[in-house]
Amino acid sequence: MYGNEKCSKDSIPEIPVLDKNQGYSIYLCKQVFDRLKSTIFEYCSIGCMDGLFYLTVHGILNRILWFILFILSLIGCYFVTASLFDAREIITLNEQSTVSTYDIPFPAVTVCTTIKADHRFVNYPEAYKHADWGQATEHEQFISVLFKRVLWQMSSSPHSGNRQLDSEVENIEERIFNISIPEKSLIPNCTFNKEKCDWSRILTPEGVCYSFNLLSSEDMFLHDRHQQYITKKNRVYNWNLIDGYENSRYDAYPFRGFIDNILHFRLQINLLDTINSKTPNNGFKIYIGHPVDYPYLEDTSVFIPLNVETTLSITPDIMTASDELKYYSLKNRQCLLKKDNWTRMDTFREYSMNNCRLECIAKKTVQNCECTPFYVPSISRNHTCGMKLRDNIYCYHYAISDRFIRDTISIQLMEYNNLICKCIPACSTITYNVQEITKSVIPASNETDIQFCDITVKFSSNEFIPKRRQESYSVLDVMSAIGGTLGLFVGASVMSVIEVFYYFSIKIIINLLTISSKE
Repeated sequence: MYGNEKCSKDSIPEIPVLDKNQGYSIYLCKQVFDRLKSTIFEYCSIGCMDGLFYLTVHGILNRILWFILFILSLIGCYFVTASLFDAREIITLNEQSTVSTYDIPFPAVTVCTTIKADHRFVNYPEAYKHADWGQATEHEQFISVLFKRVLWQMSSSPHSGNRQLDSEVENIEERIFNISIPEKSLIPNCTFNKEKCDWSRILTPEGVCYSFNLLSSEDMFLHDRHQQYITKKNRVYNWNLIDGYENSRYDAYPFRGFIDNILHFRLQINLLDTINSKTPNNGFKIYIGHPVDYPYLEDTSVFIPLNVETTLSITPDIMTASDELKYYSLKNRQCLLKKDNWTRMDTFREYSMNNCRLECIAKKTVQNCECTPFYVPSISRNHTCGMKLRDNIYCYHYAISDRFIRDTISIQLMEYNNLICKCIPACSTITYNVQEITKSVIPASNETDIQFCDITVKFSSNEFIPKRRQESYSVLDVMSAIGGTLGLFVGASVMSVIEVFYYFSIKIIINLLTISSKE
């Protein structure tokens, strides 16, 4: 029977016995937990934030309900505050102080003529119709090959088998330089600040052009193989793109703008050279740009006809950026800072939208057409487009126009991740706006084959008001907006933040010290 069974020693369960240290640890943890719980209840009872008091009343369902409501209020406060930061706009305001022309570079002036070859070196009509290859000069052979290749690619006729068309034309840049009009023939007179000036010979989409106050090839490009694109050797000194001119010394390069810094030069052509012109309206294209910009004359040049005296009045558009812009996303500020990875280029030392587009041309034509245009400094040693029969002379035109159209749309939609060239404006820039003023017409002379025009380039004023990109809200505005949002959702204020800090840091530390002192 169960009642008669005796309990054996083994059937009695063992009761765990805590040693002295274990018991003290459990007691201490319980004391800390009780003090922390008491602190939280005390804060919820007398705290400033709305809704916390109901977490201390009786009823578990009531506490759960108010806890959920409080969490939802915090979530709503977070999203409203986050949207407030995302909605911050970058505005452009005029600075209160002016900038003197002495503190900014004089613009780089690039001159191109509609006549692409000197009649003393080559005659386009003769080079085109030469039937006897042996009678043509070296320059005429070069021009003849170019004409025939263009016609062959534009026609659907099969390859004629001409050995001159089969061979690759090498050293295209040097050959173009050799047949171009020399600087002294094109620009016989030039003065800047009443001193004689010289020009750099460069390659552009217009062929060989000449630039004044442009950076040297060493300062423009990262690699030595681009030396042939700019012949001038004036190195940058006492100036950099970020800080401008380092001191008040006048001798600096690029040249400063100043009261008396006026560029005056004469351009002339020989009427005998007009047989090599591509247009019946002969004259000159003048491009005004920043010294760090490699001249790219599409849609930005001024055409100057012959026999006129013209003044180009320059008004710089100076844009600066506040330091706070670095905290904004690219989509919100819509411009590039020096810290952005996109400003690191493979060809040019300095980032600008113009230089970025040129580098993009080089990369995309190499990718799609396996060649580069003759006027674009390439990051690789590919051959020049059109210099091999297998080249498609339309390829890079289509590639460039398609990408620029798509990038323009992406910039307007602020979809920067879809950019192909990733060329957007820098936050701090200087652009030069040009106003053409024709003072008088110079009568053409029938006694000479030389026709010319006189051009003066100067600033429209001695001082200009710069513009500044900055955030639309100041620090005080942001604090006020955040405070209003917190007050709207949870009734919080600065005192509420102080209370939270006190109860969950100082108060807890005091309680722990009290427990330690008692023990």
